[in-house]
Amino acid sequence: MPELLRIDDLVVAYDGFRALDGLSWAVGAGEIRVLIGPNGAGKSTLLDAIVGKASIASGQVVFEGRRLRGLPESRIVALGVGRKFQAPGVLEDLSVADNVALAVRRRKGWLAAFRGSLEAGERERVRELLALAELDERPGRRAAELSHGQKQRLELAMVVGLSPRLILLDEPTAGMTRRETERTAELLRSLVPRHAVVVVEHDMDFVERLEAPVAVLHLGRLLTEGPLAQVRADERVREVYLGRRKEQAA
Repeated sequence: MPELLRIDDLVVAYDGFRALDGLSWAVGAGEIRVLIGPNGAGKSTLLDAIVGKASIASGQVVFEGRRLRGLPESRIVALGVGRKFQAPGVLEDLSVADNVALAVRRRKGWLAAFRGSLEAGERERVRELLALAELDERPGRRAAELSHGQKQRLELAMVVGLSPRLILLDEPTAGMTRRETERTAELLRSLVPRHAVVVVEHDMDFVERLEAPVAVLHLGRLLTEGPLAQVRADERVREVYLGRRKEQAA
């Protein structure tokens, strides 16, 4: 599998604290990868560094052979990296279809978004994405009427509508019901191999449903990675993360 993203000896520091401490990692084209670890391990910081939101002290982020360090966020998005945050970022006063249309429209910008009609190919793409997110029954309803889980899927459809090669998701199932979580796992699996997907997640049942390699971060470094069963059996992981989570649940 060809390499799509490479993280080389990455350091991100805040007031002397190394949120990422010499992290190296890689993601292949068209695969799902999962990041887990205790709070403060550096998971969200890594996503911030990839998209240009965090200032990199040293090291490199290389996407499709191009160094991203120092590029503005808008340029990184244009190169093919899309990100979804924990809280849904949909425009609630717009319809479900119009939210997706904003993402797929070739003529970008607010003025272009609200003038004229979509091209035929764009209209078809909106229909495809709404079906993918299981939101095609009532495309004209306001996004504000959706459940939390539906808003999460709508925003994911919007991210996919940007046609990124790499999609970064930060806890995409937060606040979802069990059934919504199952549907989201199915949706993400359907995105490969057209897209590579990196998921930061704490819900281990959801992680298991993704059937993807898991990387464990701890103190800004890569502790281990591999199949979920292997990671779960690792005593270091049980000590710093999984065992601690069981104690918190109890």
